[in-house]
Amino acid sequence: MSLTKKVAYNTVWQFAGKIVSTIIGVAIVALITRHLGKNGYGQYTTVLAFVQFFAVIVDFGLYLVLIQEIADPNKDQKKAVSNIFTIRLVTAAVCFVLAPLVVLFFPYAAIVKQATIVMSLSFFLFTLAQVLVALFQKNLTMNKVLIAEVAGRILFLAATALFVYWGKDLLYIVGGNLVFNIIYLAIIFFFARRLVKFGLAFDFIYWRSIYQKAWPIAITSLLTLVYFKADTVILSIYRPEGEVGIYGATYKVLEIIGTFPHMFLGLILPILTTAYVTRDLERFKRVYQKAFDFFLIVTIPMVVGGSMLAERIMVFVAGPEFVSAGAVLQILLWATAIIFFGSLFGYIILAIDQQKKMIPYYIITAILSLILYFSLIPTYSYWAAAGATVFIEVLYAIFAWRISYRYSGRININWIAAPKIVLASTVMALFLWLAREWHLVILLVGAGAIYLVVLYLIKGLNKDVLNELRAPK
Repeated sequence: MSLTKKVAYNTVWQFAGKIVSTIIGVAIVALITRHLGKNGYGQYTTVLAFVQFFAVIVDFGLYLVLIQEIADPNKDQKKAVSNIFTIRLVTAAVCFVLAPLVVLFFPYAAIVKQATIVMSLSFFLFTLAQVLVALFQKNLTMNKVLIAEVAGRILFLAATALFVYWGKDLLYIVGGNLVFNIIYLAIIFFFARRLVKFGLAFDFIYWRSIYQKAWPIAITSLLTLVYFKADTVILSIYRPEGEVGIYGATYKVLEIIGTFPHMFLGLILPILTTAYVTRDLERFKRVYQKAFDFFLIVTIPMVVGGSMLAERIMVFVAGPEFVSAGAVLQILLWATAIIFFGSLFGYIILAIDQQKKMIPYYIITAILSLILYFSLIPTYSYWAAAGATVFIEVLYAIFAWRISYRYSGRININWIAAPKIVLASTVMALFLWLAREWHLVILLVGAGAIYLVVLYLIKGLNKDVLNELRAPK
């Protein structure tokens, strides 16, 4: 199979798998929010946000470094995978033992601290699986990852449904995450071993070289998490659990959608890297432009349609108790759209190996975010958290674009596709307004279909997008 067909095949698989996974994820959130209510879901959100800080420390940029290592034909794949997996195992064991100890010093309810133990074990398993996903990215076999994710989420949904039916508390609900990650790791590990017969390895000289490559990514990831999750943690300290639940429910939508750009960019990162290293700058520019156009196609209708349906979406997903979350979602949708482009510029920086240049800007962004969060959240609650998130994402995207533009050969990205996308989105918005009394699911499906049809008719969809993703000979 040619690389073009492989990319197309994997893109279709990932898109289909992400739809299924998202539907299951929404069902899980619907069960949890309705069962726990605003206060209980606020506790759940607090546990998740707290443990995620340690997960980013564990990541240490190893996933992206492994992609770079195994994409190099001159590197020993088995050596790279074995050593990086071992590093992940050691750091994960240390960090996820620390998490339940550190949470003892926070003013949380006892059940939140107990749930942190279960969530830490769950994330320990997840981080082991996550680093191995790099193998499937490199070999364009992401269908295996999607099998693992969908299977895990189905059992997660089943476990959650049982716990809800039995009337169990937060501790059991968090246990549903553990069920997912046990299945996810088992399947990922099985398929990964069929690609590379890796094991544990302690080549400390190689470890040192990996750390030298990884630390800029690790620092940027940690600083990113400061402004990406600190708002939730600070909200949990200063505001009631119910308000944390409102914000957590809307932020979950952002997180679900926000995985898509990374999924897509993970596929094209090796292609961008190869094009840049081989100095095929024309191909580099074309792939960059096509990715930018694709993100415009996704984000503009997402913001337009999502803003019109925000309140109904939150009630549909989380229940009537979360009706006030709709207005918060309208704000966070803008942050979600900006994340797409900030991620694109960030991956361009990775492809040209200039991630160290972003560190000062990450520091600036992290400091500004903390100032905004601590000064505004105690008074203005989730409104401040959402507004500050939009501002910080815009700031990050500007910084990332500046670095990517300066060091990639000052490549200019055009907005030629934007007018047609705006026109198609306008037609879609008209449909949503005229059919506003219809059921939400019908509106979403109909709006998506109308948007794509109109965009196709006005030649806003370029059939040869994937053709630009062919590898140089």
